Amino acid sequence: MKLDKAPDLRSTIQQFKDFVLKHWIKPQTQLTAGHPKTLWQQALNNKGWSTPDWPAHLGGTNWTAIERYHWYKVTFQARCPPGDILAKELVGPLLFSFGNSQQITYLDGIRTGTDIWGLARSQGNHAVSPMHISAGTTKLLVILEQPAHQSSLALAHQPAKALGQAGPLQINKEFELLGHSNQAHSMMKAVQLKYPPVAAICRTAGAIDQLALGMATRSTTRQEQQAFAEISIAQHGIEIYCQRLLAAEQTDLMPLVTRAARKIMIKIKALEQNLAGYYGLTAATEPGSNEKETPISDLTDIFQYCEPLDLFDSFAE
Repeated sequence: MKLDKAPDLRSTIQQFKDFVLKHWIKPQTQLTAGHPKTLWQQALNNKGWSTPDWPAHLGGTNWTAIERYHWYKVTFQARCPPGDILAKELVGPLLFSFGNSQQITYLDGIRTGTDIWGLARSQGNHAVSPMHISAGTTKLLVILEQPAHQSSLALAHQPAKALGQAGPLQINKEFELLGHSNQAHSMMKAVQLKYPPVAAICRTAGAIDQLALGMATRSTTRQEQQAFAEISIAQHGIEIYCQRLLAAEQTDLMPLVTRAARKIMIKIKALEQNLAGYYGLTAATEPGSNEKETPISDLTDIFQYCEPLDLFDSFAE
């Protein structure tokens, strides 16, 4: 029996589709007061669906893992705004797993979409190298690097005037240590195993749909078509595996899906870059130089393209 044919699950999926139609698809086509993304976030807040992966008492939904999977599948297919992925899937679980009473209050800003979190690395008290900073960033999760391949996690408030500036950022606040010292790797691993990112494979499915639309509007080479076919086959296989794990409630194996999703996403972005060619370059080049950018790195771009809860894979214990 197909998973999505179970009566209760089928009703739940239809409820998801109705919600998306009312609060995302229709506001984009109608003259509705307010920006569609803002209205979408407000609808999620009112419904209590903004952080479905969290514990119910902290703003979660109490959905089963397979229900959460179909929620993400429906919303990513409709290209609904995903919100702050880093905050929802990494910072939030870290806060309610290891934060103190004051740090737990930061969850409210994540749940409502008020705060945007960035990721940074530091070897000192104030010199910070940004790793994942986007427009509107208000707070930072900082990796405090220490000798002997040890790292700690800390929180910091990011002054708006520093956003968009190149080089080290200056934080006008002492770092707030999160959890215990020298435990960054184990803390990140613990939250991934306990709160697996069910959205991982749905995110890649949405990216493949967009890639397919892009390829349909231009001529492509046989190599590009073959690369897309290989990506699609890999996606189909990992989706089936993911659904079987969730149906059997074997969430301890979900990190395997996350890693597979990361590899698929990197291939998607590499193909997108190849299709864009010279016009896809993100940095200025010397006149006459139209060589493609260095292939997307599994480590360098993990924070932009891949699953934040898989971050711990980049650090040695």
